[in-house]
Amino acid sequence: MDSRSKKQLINRYHRSLHPNMQRGRWSAQEDVMLLVAVKLYGDVSWSKVASMVPGRTHGQCRDRYMDNFAQRFVSGPFTSDEDCTLLQLVQKYGAGHWAMDELCFGIAKALSSRKECT
Repeated sequence: MDSRSKKQLINRYHRSLHPNMQRGRWSAQEDVMLLVAVKLYGDVSWSKVASMVPGRTHGQCRDRYMDNFAQRFVSGPFTSDEDCTLLQLVQKYGAGHWAMDELCFGIAKALSSRKECT
């Protein structure tokens, strides 16, 4: 064990060896607990979400939510309405500041069916 870091040991235990960890299919009750937790904490604080879903890790909660419940984003061509909205937003905020988080959030929120800025 000397060749393993403390973080590696903790992760191994919590992700693979913990006796209370659930594996396999999710129950309807677990799905409800997951959705309530995401509504309460949002989809960025997965450790907090997992604390409300006994037996599931933060990674399991994140994967379950993203694969089954997260809003699906449009990936095809932009519509003319989306183009018009995007042009209006760029005119309002400017085209040279794409890296600003608040700009990306504002544009992504206005075009909510499109994937958010990362």
